[in-house]
Amino acid sequence: MRKNLVFFLFIILISCFTNSYAQESKASIKFIRWFFKDKGSILYTNRIFSGGAAALKKDILKDTLKNLKYDNENKINFLVFTDKEKRRLNRDIMKIDSKFRSKNILPGSTLIDRDTIDNILGDRGFGWPKFNERYGNVFYSFSKPIFIRKKTICIFYSDYSCQDTCGSGELAVYKWINNEWVKWLIIDHWVS
Repeated sequence: MRKNLVFFLFIILISCFTNSYAQESKASIKFIRWFFKDKGSILYTNRIFSGGAAALKKDILKDTLKNLKYDNENKINFLVFTDKEKRRLNRDIMKIDSKFRSKNILPGSTLIDRDTIDNILGDRGFGWPKFNERYGNVFYSFSKPIFIRKKTICIFYSDYSCQDTCGSGELAVYKWINNEWVKWLIIDHWVS
């Protein structure tokens, strides 16, 4: 009887963990599909650049995130984290550059392994011509979204690359307002 009870509790625990992961995963995929909805068919990688978590961690793990741009419409230009949110961010930020498990995040688009891109572009002088010949002119990378406050705030990094001197990336905070995601704060932005 005792073995049956332990086994039953074990099954419930696994079920809760799996269900929790699936819900988080569904929320992430839903957000990513919303983010790219106007891009059409794209080429995207299964993770962000090497060392991305360390770079993003520096930007995110602060007590307060401030908007890079002055915004008259957005009266609140900062986000203050609670201690609980900081602990969650510290845990989740290390997963931000891990590979996506789903191969169908963006239906109709093409997924390419980040290691493949890094190998091709590592060939200085010939990398981009090889990439252009095989895949086209541009690829996108993005992080796993990090949700806080009952999934009403999302921290998300995205970038695109189109040559050595062509690309852009942004770390932003999105807010769920009136049943839609709205870009709220731009934490970091780069252009090459």
